[in-house]
Amino acid sequence: MSERHPSTTTLTEYFEPSLYNRQELTFFLDHLGESPVAASFKGLPKHVTKAAVDDVLGRIYTFEEIKRVHHVAWSGIDDVKESILRYLAWMETCARARAQGGPQHLSTYAWDENGRGVKGGEGADGGTVLTAILPGNKRVRLGIRIGTPASTIDMGAGADFIPDFVTPVAVPTALVEDKTKGLIVCPVCDWTANYTPNRRPTYTAARGRMAKHLKQATNKQANHRRLYNSVFTSGRTAPIPVIRERTA
Repeated sequence: MSERHPSTTTLTEYFEPSLYNRQELTFFLDHLGESPVAASFKGLPKHVTKAAVDDVLGRIYTFEEIKRVHHVAWSGIDDVKESILRYLAWMETCARARAQGGPQHLSTYAWDENGRGVKGGEGADGGTVLTAILPGNKRVRLGIRIGTPASTIDMGAGADFIPDFVTPVAVPTALVEDKTKGLIVCPVCDWTANYTPNRRPTYTAARGRMAKHLKQATNKQANHRRLYNSVFTSGRTAPIPVIRERTA
């Protein structure tokens, strides 16, 4: 009984380049449209398995034959080629990031607007690399569903390493105060605490309410907590907590 590639039984409607090694992907590029028998006629290169060749080239050859005989269109060889090239380019991006201190696979982390990553965060890839990340923190599928164009999905929020696709946003370190109007404003979300000008007790109470707001805010938690630490814990020796936030 011949060996079967895992994708034959689990992802028959998809082509996922991450399921194959670099040598196999390169071999596919050179032989897309050929039958597995013709492609492997002179033998297979090292690290290229017959199961992978039968799976990918076999499916593509079948789709091409059905298109030729019955005029049934499918996604096409060019889409498969683009999927492979997109994946290989993403692997080069990840390799450069690793050399700079980044994680092995960038897309298995969710990244927030400050370049902070959470492994397995909302929107991140699991054990299989399925997406690449474009500028602006947008994810694009590396694989394709046969007959369906690759789709772009929104990034989930998510290391001191800041990837190229993240533009760090300056985090406020001070509150905005209007002493004439008696206002203390949170620069992260514009939440406001009022007080009576020139009356110290009301000013102190307003700062207390602002401190509570910064600690309990549910949106942009990391930025609110950093601002709280900057304004209300300056000079203390206690460690500053770090929150890995995720957006809904």
